[in-house]
Amino acid sequence: MKIVHVILLTIIELPVIGWMVWNYRVGKRLRAQFLQGENVTDFAFLAQVGAFPEDAAFLLAVRRILACQCGIPPELIQSHHTMIDLCRLMWDGWELDFVFRLERELGVKAPTGFILDRMVLSVPECFGPWAMLVASALREVSKNSDRK
Repeated sequence: MKIVHVILLTIIELPVIGWMVWNYRVGKRLRAQFLQGENVTDFAFLAQVGAFPEDAAFLLAVRRILACQCGIPPELIQSHHTMIDLCRLMWDGWELDFVFRLERELGVKAPTGFILDRMVLSVPECFGPWAMLVASALREVSKNSDRK
């Protein structure tokens, strides 16, 4: 019986450990690439995404919180960066933590799943359009909370 457990653990755990090592190496290499990238000011970032003035605070909060979760300065995240690369810098399940941080920083409380649905169900390839989706959801939540 013990030999079966050892074999099963080996079959299950070796691929998981291999994936974790690979993911760590990819994340480390990507982080190094980001750290060598060009710094973009908040104003330049807002111009890159074509932000409306009412979305500026939301977009900058999205950029700042995502950068914190990636372990890089916000100035290094640009509109053209892919969400796949940014997600590789974070741990699995980052989405909920991201929403909680947004709600805490901006002082808004979204209905369960409201922001998360918009974040996850229609993910554009690049960060700029994704940040605009999240900012529009935040604007909607903020308007609804102002009415109450």
